[in-house]
This record gives sequence, structure tokens and C-alpha cells, in this order.
Amino acid sequence: MTSAGQNVDDFNINHSSVYRQREKQRNERAKSVKQNFHPDPNLTLHWDGKIVPDITGNSKVERIAVIVTGATTCQLLGVVKVPEGTGMAAAKAIYTLIEEWGVAALISAFSFDTTAINTGTRFLSIYLII
Repeated sequence: MTSAGQNVDDFNINHSSVYRQREKQRNERAKSVKQNFHPDPNLTLHWDGKIVPDITGNSKVERIAVIVTGATTCQLLGVVKVPEGTGMAAAKAIYTLIEEWGVAALISAFSFDTTAINTGTRFLSIYLII
């Protein structure tokens, strides 16, 4: 059988093969973005959390979006799942991301949207870790 001048028997088009290929492409792209990232020397670390349905759809989890910005830099570092809703767990997740990206020493300021009750714990946790 042919389609568009190609023999479809020459291609592996099952679900798991497509999934593996897409995962490989995403990993290569992520690695390329990190390697080509050249941040400004003074960065602001932004983060904000939200409780959302887990990927399984059976429960809810807290996820924190982490971004760094500078004069010519604006980069999403990641959206991490926080295992528990504590300030220390959030701080560790954020710190892991900034270490992976190698920007810890470049951060000059923090920007976050969190209630006054949590501000002390989250801010202090990040500050102490950095």
C-alpha cells in the first residue's frame, strides 16, 4: 500500500513509537534551550504557585511557575510540582531549578505573589537557601 508515493509499511506509526520519538525531541529541545541560554548578570526571580489537577486527573497538586527576567532576559525555568504545600518544599523546588539552570549567583531580586501569611516562610526559605 502506498500513500503520497511512499510505502506505509516502511514506517513505524504505532502509538508507543510516536510517543518515544516526541519525548526524545522534547528532551533534545530542552537541552538545546539550556545550552543556548546566556542570561544577564542581574536577574529577578519570579514565582507563583497554583493548585491544579494532577496529570493523572485523580488528585490536585501544587505547581510553581519559575521565571527569571533581566534587561534582555526572560526565561521560563520550569513549572515544578511541589510534593507538599509548605514554604520549605516550595523553596527547595525553586532552588533546584535555579541550580539546574546555573543562575543562582545572578539573582538580585525576588518577585512573587503570595499571601502575607506565607510570605515569611517562602521568602525566608529561598533567602536562606541562596
